[in-house]
Amino acid sequence: AISKGLTWKLYFEFAQIEERANELEKSRKAYVQSVRYCQPNLLWKVWLGGARTEINFNNITIARKLLYRSLTQVPVKMRATVFLELSRLEEYAANITKARAILQKAQIEAKHEWKVFLESVLLEMRSNNIERALEEAKQALTIHRGTGRLWAIRIQLTQILGLDLQDEVFKEALNEVPKSGEVWCEGARIAMKQKRFDEAQKFLEFAIQFTPQYGDSFIEYIRLEIERNNCNCDTSRLEQLCVNADPNYGTMWLFCKKNTLDSTRQVMRTAKQMILEELNLLNTSTNNSTNNSTNNSTNDSTNDKLGLLSLYHVFRSIHNLNDEERRRAIYGSDQIKP
Repeated sequence: AISKGLTWKLYFEFAQIEERANELEKSRKAYVQSVRYCQPNLLWKVWLGGARTEINFNNITIARKLLYRSLTQVPVKMRATVFLELSRLEEYAANITKARAILQKAQIEAKHEWKVFLESVLLEMRSNNIERALEEAKQALTIHRGTGRLWAIRIQLTQILGLDLQDEVFKEALNEVPKSGEVWCEGARIAMKQKRFDEAQKFLEFAIQFTPQYGDSFIEYIRLEIERNNCNCDTSRLEQLCVNADPNYGTMWLFCKKNTLDSTRQVMRTAKQMILEELNLLNTSTNNSTNNSTNNSTNDSTNDKLGLLSLYHVFRSIHNLNDEERRRAIYGSDQIKP
């Protein structure tokens, strides 16, 4: 016989299987059985899972009720998890002010959890409030100074202030988190903008060595190979390296993962195609504006906005996506597990 402690998890998994099969009622029935067998101290997880399912079917009101029920039962040390879900739900429902308020409360109640602070930055980026996002990143680093992902996102955002300052922040980050793959990847992006390709390669190799699960490093490596060699360069070795690492997060990585079932190799090939399209677009723009450009910083700004895989484009385009794509942009690869 299966133990009661395992039974609720099985029904939880069944519910998610039915959700993926687009069978909402069957999924709900499985969650009911999960509640029946679940220990009282773990019920908050079932409400959390049920809420995510309802969100995926655009049942916002039901999802909100389930999340607030979860918040009343979750242990104190796990409250940040529920706060994140509540904020994302309100963002998905276009209640940005309410999403901010939830995260501000979370920063007080769950000050130890850096993901709450990162979410505040991402919320502003997805809302195209880049200056406010940068301030959020700076404030977050006063508390979580040893968190590589916060340093990386601050480096990304500092590009609005120019390459020189961005490079300074990168060097500052290396002093704090020298083994952060995300930070090394940002350094490679800076180096590539300045055509320092050998340096960019070294930075990307560090990034992959320290944080192989960060998919953006592999995408930037493809960009490096194409820019340094040519559009027909062989990236099969890099593809295999990526398959072995099996990345699972990164803004660009998730943007290129058009379907949850896309393989690692497929994501890499999608990224390569988008980079090739981007370079063609940028070359056309450069040729058309050669006589009108006044300085390099103007060109850099224009290129950042035109690039199909630029951060500007990725976050700007969120508002033009369909519901499924918006959910993927907001929730990323985060999954609710029993």
